[in-house]
Amino acid sequence: MAKVYLSYKLEDHELAKAVATELEHLGHRTIYDAVALSPGTNWRDVLLEAQCSSDATVVLLTERALGSHFVMGEVGAARALNHVSHDTLLLPVLARDLTIPPVISDLFVVRMEEGPTGAAHAAVEIDKAVQVHLGRFHHVYPRVFISHRHSDARVAEALVRVIEAAFDVTGQDLRCTSVYPYRLRAGDRTADRLKAELRRAEAVLGILTTNTGVSSYVLFELGASWGRGGVTFPLLARGATLADVPAPIRDLHALSLFDEAECHQLLDDLADVTSLRRRERQGALESQRIGELVSIARTSENV
Repeated sequence: MAKVYLSYKLEDHELAKAVATELEHLGHRTIYDAVALSPGTNWRDVLLEAQCSSDATVVLLTERALGSHFVMGEVGAARALNHVSHDTLLLPVLARDLTIPPVISDLFVVRMEEGPTGAAHAAVEIDKAVQVHLGRFHHVYPRVFISHRHSDARVAEALVRVIEAAFDVTGQDLRCTSVYPYRLRAGDRTADRLKAELRRAEAVLGILTTNTGVSSYVLFELGASWGRGGVTFPLLARGATLADVPAPIRDLHALSLFDEAECHQLLDDLADVTSLRRRERQGALESQRIGELVSIARTSENV
């Protein structure tokens, strides 16, 4: 589904939470709560990056929000993004019986009624608009991006099979350039497409081996994910140790694909940070696929 950014006035947090919850029930990933920031971080830049990497900006317009310079600024940012790339939807949600303000008078508006079902009904309308938008522009981005050298294609394929066993995935949910059906389409401009997908991926998985440092593509992909503040998982395989993790992401916790327990942790972590749906009653197949991944990930670089 889509990645949806909710713009709202802080005092309307409960309203935003209700809409976000309903959208998540429909399979979307939402960004609406305060972003965890470290001291010295520019929070405006973090929020702008989150908005830029989303498929849609949903603006919750209440009387308070209409007087917020920050909310109006995010409306302007969404308009600019749509003007430049045409792949970011701006969808205003007007609370109660407010008059449509001039700044959005040319846009389709979702009306949210009062009462316990208001958020649910609004979420259904948002979902419909997002589906039409994604279908119209055909810019569907993978939720999980697997970065690897092509000489490590067997490890990447085994990792993909583990994810397939653990989650309901389609050909559009993953990007793994060496594994069908998750390769790039014929005619795609490789660098441009991969950069766009890295910017929008919910998680980037980097398969690291002892010779990863010679791959400029892998280093670029992991550096790009780290640079935008995205969720990045360093994954060790084929004899790699923490010393083989590239400098920019060396402070990130790494998991070993040759350790069964850490492979199970990877799946739990993916369930936490992505909108992929976890399969039910697939324990035997999941364990089998993890065993195959561990066996391949233990092979030497020289094999």
